[in-house]
Amino acid sequence: VKACPKCGSPYIGGFGTGTQKIEEMIKKEFPEAKVLRMDSDTTSGKEGHMRILEAFKNHEADILIGTQMIVKGHDFPLVTLVGIIAADMTLHISDFTSSERTFELLVQAAGRAGRGEYPGEVVVQTYKPEHYAIESARTQDYTQFYTQEIAYRNLMHYPPAARLMTLFVAAQSQEFAHDVIYMAQLTADEIIGQKDNIVRIGPAPHPVSKANDMYRYLMHLKSGDVLLLENIRDTIIKKRKTGRECAAVENQRDFCTECRRETSYTLKKIKINRTIREKEYTFEITAAFCNKCGGEMGIPGLMDYNMKEIDEQYRKASDNIGG
Repeated sequence: VKACPKCGSPYIGGFGTGTQKIEEMIKKEFPEAKVLRMDSDTTSGKEGHMRILEAFKNHEADILIGTQMIVKGHDFPLVTLVGIIAADMTLHISDFTSSERTFELLVQAAGRAGRGEYPGEVVVQTYKPEHYAIESARTQDYTQFYTQEIAYRNLMHYPPAARLMTLFVAAQSQEFAHDVIYMAQLTADEIIGQKDNIVRIGPAPHPVSKANDMYRYLMHLKSGDVLLLENIRDTIIKKRKTGRECAAVENQRDFCTECRRETSYTLKKIKINRTIREKEYTFEITAAFCNKCGGEMGIPGLMDYNMKEIDEQYRKASDNIGG
């Protein structure tokens, strides 16, 4: 973007306010206040989350600054003011659930204030106060939000109006990743044919097209016919190339059980030891790690891919031993 689409100004800059910067500003504005910060940097150690939450609960700090992790499920009766900065940032992510996630976060964050005998106040900073997700969160009107959101989901055939399947490919070779995702497209198109109850989106490079030396591609399929989606998925798995590094098909979205939320992940090669027929073997498999907490995630299809990798590596090791 070289100019503002509304006023035409060429003076456009990136926007981002990290928790460390906010902490500095808070300490400068309120020098007498004791401040705690809760983010991925301060909670990386063992029981890091609980240590900070317990300190705040025990009145060892007056202000708690944090990311989304501080808004869910915490009960601090003496908290009377909650401030939410850049509340509309999540509205602009490339995800059909962006409005839902924004509404959910705002309602949960607002719920942290006034939980005791003192009334609470919530201040929301946003560039889109007119958006229905923010307005519904402000009035705590779930029905208003649902009515607007479900209309968009039905119009665009997104869940729960239909099923969404995402095919994700990652490989160290860009050419190989490109070939695999377009092989998947051709396979899907063969099955789809003239059917009008399914929509293909992509394939295209992932929004983060390269991470950890892995090239990434995506393709989405939307349909109300679950059996059709499963048939496409299973056929692609059978046809995909083997013997080279490639991630498996991912159906629906990735959920981190540690963060207890949908999140992005990074694929990494790891080594595991297994005893087969009283012999110790070391196998290299692909694992998915949450980009938020670093925990290992269970991605649909990845276990199937790794089992095939282990079988192939075991067969080669057995042949070498036998020779």
